[in-house]
Amino acid sequence: MTFSDGFGARRIGQALLKDRAAERGFLFAFAFFLPNPCAPLLSSLLAACSSAQIVPRLHSKMTSLVRPRHFQTEAELNVVRRLLGWSPRETAWGIRAGSVPLRDLRTGEFVLFVSHISTRVGLPISSFFLLLLEDFGLQLQHLTPHSILLTSIFVHLCEMFVGVRPCVILFRYFFVLVKSGKSKDEVGAYYFQTRNDLQTPYIPGLTGGKWEDWRREWVIATTDADERLVMPTEGPASDRQSWRAKPSLPSAFDPVLSKIRTLAESGLTSLHVLGDFLKRRIAPLMQRPHPA
Repeated sequence: MTFSDGFGARRIGQALLKDRAAERGFLFAFAFFLPNPCAPLLSSLLAACSSAQIVPRLHSKMTSLVRPRHFQTEAELNVVRRLLGWSPRETAWGIRAGSVPLRDLRTGEFVLFVSHISTRVGLPISSFFLLLLEDFGLQLQHLTPHSILLTSIFVHLCEMFVGVRPCVILFRYFFVLVKSGKSKDEVGAYYFQTRNDLQTPYIPGLTGGKWEDWRREWVIATTDADERLVMPTEGPASDRQSWRAKPSLPSAFDPVLSKIRTLAESGLTSLHVLGDFLKRRIAPLMQRPHPA
């Protein structure tokens, strides 16, 4: 296969809206099953918390939003619902048109950029992704679409190709958080970048293509209330030194790192992983009862 052009929100969105009865095959014959060293880490960190304990905070100085260019009519909102994988019987709720200025949101409502759905954020959002945002002190809207897609690829790589559940410490081993020098706002002002001092190589990332005008396409979505989904008014609630802090992985991760090295040296790329979860109609950043 050859892929010469970039992956923007429109191309991925078109792929997601194809007939769901399409053949679900493997794009790349890598599938391994290893013990899961991440599971005890996640279970100890994910404490139960009821939605009543999490109240969305609306700030007086809300990050500026531009009026959505599309997704104002019910027909357009149904496109968003289909991107989320909802059946026709589920298209009467959960998504409504956004407007500016942003009025008070109800409990569980948040600003969802349509590009984020194209990167395979689903509702409800996965506990791993929310935990990752919390660990970096990020709000969902802080990140660029490319960084969210990078996270989806990491999750699917762990689950489908390595055979472990994703966890924050492993993500931090491979990636750092960076502030964009071009952004004039907090929305989309931060991105994840592969470390340049890795002893274990990571699979090659996606290159080329840009997400054009993605800040102009958004809706109001409803899901489980979480502080990570509140629109940001300032930068991450963590210092820059912690963004680059590299964790020391325990020896239980040695088989995982060895498998990722083998995959990278065998030619597996982020493009292969992306193609695999699109083919399988999987949303890696959606809370699911079972991993891929």
